[in-house]
Amino acid sequence: MSMEDEEGLYADVEAETADSVMSLSLQKKDKTCLVCGDKALGYNFNAVSCESCKAFFRRNAHKTIRGRCEGTCEVTVDSRSFCKKCRLHKCFSVGMRKDMILNEEQKKQRKQKIIINKLRKHGQLPPEDTYAASPQDFADTFQDQIRNQSFEDLRSTFPRLSDSDLLMLMKLKSENESESCPVSADISSKYPAWNESQDLVQDIISQFPDMEKGIIIELRRAHEQTEFLGNTQTVLKSSPKNSTDFVNVAEGFVRRIIKLSKYIEFFKMINKEDQIGLLKGSVVEILMLRSAVNFDAQTETWSLSTKKMLTPSLNERKSSTSTSTSMSSEISSPVSPDSASSSVSETKNSSFRGNSGGVDMDMINSMREHAQRMGFDIESLRERAASFGFDVSKMAGMGVSEFSRSADASAQSVGIDLSKKTGNVEKEEMKLEANILKMGNPETQSMFLTYSKFVKSLMRIIHGDLLILKLLIMLSLFSADRPGLQQQDKIQEIQECYAKILQRYVKDRFPEDSTLFAKIIMKLTDLRNINEVHTKMLLKMKLDSIEPLLIEIFDLPS
Repeated sequence: MSMEDEEGLYADVEAETADSVMSLSLQKKDKTCLVCGDKALGYNFNAVSCESCKAFFRRNAHKTIRGRCEGTCEVTVDSRSFCKKCRLHKCFSVGMRKDMILNEEQKKQRKQKIIINKLRKHGQLPPEDTYAASPQDFADTFQDQIRNQSFEDLRSTFPRLSDSDLLMLMKLKSENESESCPVSADISSKYPAWNESQDLVQDIISQFPDMEKGIIIELRRAHEQTEFLGNTQTVLKSSPKNSTDFVNVAEGFVRRIIKLSKYIEFFKMINKEDQIGLLKGSVVEILMLRSAVNFDAQTETWSLSTKKMLTPSLNERKSSTSTSTSMSSEISSPVSPDSASSSVSETKNSSFRGNSGGVDMDMINSMREHAQRMGFDIESLRERAASFGFDVSKMAGMGVSEFSRSADASAQSVGIDLSKKTGNVEKEEMKLEANILKMGNPETQSMFLTYSKFVKSLMRIIHGDLLILKLLIMLSLFSADRPGLQQQDKIQEIQECYAKILQRYVKDRFPEDSTLFAKIIMKLTDLRNINEVHTKMLLKMKLDSIEPLLIEIFDLPS
């Protein structure tokens, strides 16, 4: 082929391409409604249609329209409003589908999805594939995030959204609030409080084989001895001021993880190199699981008191109830004057004769414990009373009302109200605010959003059951696919042992949910993804400000 022929061929191809592009652009601009012939902008309900026919179809698609015509009326721009029956028939004949008409709930979900996609695009929400979670989990997390926020609050929370998007968000928020129950009930039902009913767990594991029963007992004892998930109180020298300080708070929990592992016999059976490999590989995942207990889904804060986040077990509640009931019945029961004087006389002659006089120490200790549960510190009250001239021992023989009048009169004379708790008994609880992460760089923001979504999903799935959480921690610890392990087969067997126990427990504890075990196991996959997000966050920080133990255990470059 000559040079001239080639140039002619290229010219023909370019002309054809230009024609096809022009025809496509004209096709986009000059669409015609297949129903009436009016100008159309695009597809509506699976067919090209104008705005008028689109609105007509939405209103009438689910209706049965009757007419006197024979069904052969011509539908044009001028005549389309004359015969509804023929117009609707033509809508169906050109391919419009009534199943594509959204109801109010679907419209709300679509609007929410538009907003969520915009926030993801701007990096204010984690990507859709960050980890596995149901659409309901994410919807709840998103709704929790915008709850109780005004228009200006939303503007500061989501600065990248336009005013029209924020108005749409406000409308979604008001619709959700009008349909849902009160916030406190809504939150508590979605995110149950953490608990481990001793009686219930004991009943279930009593049916287990001896070996599995022994493993659970050892696991629970290890947690008790290390106070890993117990009634602990973390004390900080000062509140974290930045994301690095926030990360350094984890040092104490890392030490507890190491301590916990030393109480597990299976862990002791593994060589030291693999022990280090398992700890390094799982420490972030276990931190995520452990910190979930202290996380308040409503305020998005972490309490430093684990005790306040745990629901009392069944036997504790019974004990507390019986104690308060017996005490209130003793106080409120009517007493005749004779019996009262007899009682006081008996008290003088027996209970308050000194230590050798038959003091009922059980009763005194019981009352002391009850007072402490109610928030009173007996010793500090005694010291304060002595500092103002009260002699508690002289009041021992008085009746209740006489003692009360004497104490109140003396206290009021020096400006003390004994009905109030002492100032040093109850201190304001310290909490870690999520704003440090939420207002940080994109990596810390992504970390918190990913974490928050995971924890809320976890709480919903496992119903706040602490034994399930403890078994999940073991499954994460004994993961045989950590890099560099030498005894992979042994570690795999150990993990399968814990998985079998978890499956049996979940089946007996929640028999109505046959898929619960699979949902719980999926959380291990989610933890791997969170681990990656956490590593990205750490690599953006000043490593010389991170505690040396964390540098080593997180396997960061020194």
